Amino acid sequence: MPSDFFETFWLLADYVKIKARGSFYGHVATAEAVDDSPESRRAFAEILGALGGAIAGATLLILKSARMASGSQMLGVTEWEREGPGAIALRGYCLEHGRPQPRRGERFQLVEAPHIPEARVLAFLDVCSRELPAFEEDYYFLEKMDLELFENDFRQLGVWVITDNIGFKEVRKRLFDYRMLFTTGSMEILLWLRRCLEEAGEDLVSLRYAREVMDVVHLNHYLGLVSGDSLDRWREFFGLQPEGNEDDA
Repeated sequence: MPSDFFETFWLLADYVKIKARGSFYGHVATAEAVDDSPESRRAFAEILGALGGAIAGATLLILKSARMASGSQMLGVTEWEREGPGAIALRGYCLEHGRPQPRRGERFQLVEAPHIPEARVLAFLDVCSRELPAFEEDYYFLEKMDLELFENDFRQLGVWVITDNIGFKEVRKRLFDYRMLFTTGSMEILLWLRRCLEEAGEDLVSLRYAREVMDVVHLNHYLGLVSGDSLDRWREFFGLQPEGNEDDA
C-alpha cells in the first residue's frame, strides 16, 4: 500500500469511521464521516481523494477489525462507490479463509499486512475480469444461476486458493450444488479457475487446488464420467499434461 496514502489516512483517521456490512465479499464495509462538522466533511473529502487514487493505482486496501480481541476475517478492498454525500461503499473480498464472518456494524480500520500477497490477488482478479464474461456465454446452466453471485463466489474462492491454499473439495462445494458435481460443464468451470490462476502467474505445483482438480479429472475419466474426447479437448484447451504427468501441471 502506498506510504503517501497511509500518511494521509493516519492524519485524518479520527474523522472517518469504517463499519462492516456483515459480508465477507461484495459490499464489505461502509466508510463515512464521524459527524457533520466542517472538519469531518473536509477530512472525509481528502481521504476520499486519496482512497480513489490508491485503488485506481491497483492497490489492495486491507481492513482489519478495530477490536484487538476480534477474530473476524481480514478484508481486501478493490473498489469503492458513493453511498451518499458523506459515505462510500467499499467493495472487496475476504483474505482469511475459515475465520468468523465480520459482524454487521463492527468497526474496521485500514492496516498494513505484509504477509498478504496483494499483487497476486490483484493479478488474479484482473484475469477474472477478462475471462469470466467469455466463458459464461458457453455454459447454458449458468443462466439459471444468479450470475453476480456466481462471479463473486468464483473470484472469492480463487482469492482463498492464493491466500489460504484451499483445496478442490472446498471450491466445488461452495461453487456448485450436489446435482452439478459430476457434470462436464461444472468440471470445465473448475478447470477455468485453474487456468485463471495460471494466467495470473500462480505456481500451479504449489497450489493444492491445482493438483487436486487434476486428480479428479483423471479419476472421473477412469470411472467413465468424462469421455476420452472430452479429456482430449480439455488437455488441448486448458493446457493439461498427458495422463500420468499431472504432477507436472
